Amino acid sequence: MSSYDVVLALHIMCVLGAFFLSGGLHVSEYLMKGAGTVAEVRRLTRTGRFAPLFAPLVIGIFGFGLALLHIGEGKAYHAKDAWIATAMVVLLVLFLDGPLVLARYGKKLEAAVAATPDGPVTDELRAAVREPVPWAISHANTFAALSVILLMTTKPSAAYSVTVVVVGTAIGAALGLALSRR
Repeated sequence: MSSYDVVLALHIMCVLGAFFLSGGLHVSEYLMKGAGTVAEVRRLTRTGRFAPLFAPLVIGIFGFGLALLHIGEGKAYHAKDAWIATAMVVLLVLFLDGPLVLARYGKKLEAAVAATPDGPVTDELRAAVREPVPWAISHANTFAALSVILLMTTKPSAAYSVTVVVVGTAIGAALGLALSRR
């Protein structure tokens, strides 16, 4: 087993960790929509406390990815390859939009939950749970990450790389919007 194999395994573990975390947060989103009581919503919003774990996972994905390029120096792949550069941009966006955008909506939802007395879910709280922006962004992020996996496996040209990420992100955003309304 080489150092490349170890770093590749760590890179993949960070990716899997990010997808497991994303899946847990998406499940909580879906369950919150159908919650009948404020207590249920309160319980489900606790999952959002794990969202800050995305930062070290994204840093790990990026760092181990760079290490793979360094260890494999002189081989076929370089940071300037379009599919790698596109993936780096996606990781930067994912790293920034979590704390800058999604965290703001998470705090807004937590405040709405805290301000709502126990009992059935109010219309105001239901509206906060169904806020379309975080639904669109969280699903866009997940689909952008899935698009990067496609780039990693197919290693396409620049035009194809950008197209895959833009289309994947748009599909994720549209899905998130649609699910926030259902």
